[in-house]
Amino acid sequence: MPGPISYPLVNGNRYSYVSVETVIAGQVMLGISSINYSDKLDPGIVKGTSMNIIGMTAGDRTLTCDIEMLRLEWDNLLSGLTAAGAGGYGLAFFDIFVSYSETFAGAFTSDSILGCRITEASASNQKGTDPTMVKLTIQPTNILMNGSPIAPPDFV
Repeated sequence: MPGPISYPLVNGNRYSYVSVETVIAGQVMLGISSINYSDKLDPGIVKGTSMNIIGMTAGDRTLTCDIEMLRLEWDNLLSGLTAAGAGGYGLAFFDIFVSYSETFAGAFTSDSILGCRITEASASNQKGTDPTMVKLTIQPTNILMNGSPIAPPDFV
């Protein structure tokens, strides 16, 4: 059991976006402007003849992930996924690891987004000084938050 967090954290750092290191399909990716992922469990409510809740079902699990990255990083990732021989980058499975560390605070945690497939890729180009970006929608098969799943696997 972890100990309590001391407040206020004087002269200490908390995780921020510069604390994040993202590894996609074995490649460290520095050109990512955002990565978002969620692991949602939606249990069914059991009421029976009572107006009160008498229980819950295990529920349905929904996993989502989206990434926005620079075009050059996308081209590099695309080359690796295409070389994997899946017949198309949307059919290739890969893992994503998101690590958070603050050297000053000595804190480290890592989330695993596993069994991923790209379900949508869209390029964003516009006049001006902003770089060309690619937005990816990704369907994972499992997410572990600091090594822990929201629900156990269906098999033992």
